[in-house]
Amino acid sequence: MNEQDEKDQVRNPETVQKETVVVKEEVEKHPVSSMAIISLVLGVISLLASVFKELDLVALCLGALGVLCALIGFFTARSTGRHRGKSLVIVGLVLSLLAIVVAFFMHGGINQPFVVPTIKF
Repeated sequence: MNEQDEKDQVRNPETVQKETVVVKEEVEKHPVSSMAIISLVLGVISLLASVFKELDLVALCLGALGVLCALIGFFTARSTGRHRGKSLVIVGLVLSLLAIVVAFFMHGGINQPFVVPTIKF
């Protein structure tokens, strides 16, 4: 190895510090996508609601909204590149889809029709 290769391998602490500052500025420039946060919250709430048989219709609606927000957030963050939070979008999408599946099977599957509860006075 020649001297130039050794110099390249040993990094100057000042350049490392400058590089970390540049990375921090890039992170602060791009905010987390609001659709990512909304899809994550809807996914968690719909998964919690899907466990209860009485709330299966609520879980299905919230899960569908979570999937919709996740897809919008994912394609917006991907196309513009201005937002962070793709991992939040993926987690929200997975939770929402899981909530839909759990609510569907907790209700009884295909054999049981979804009935909106009515209150009689």
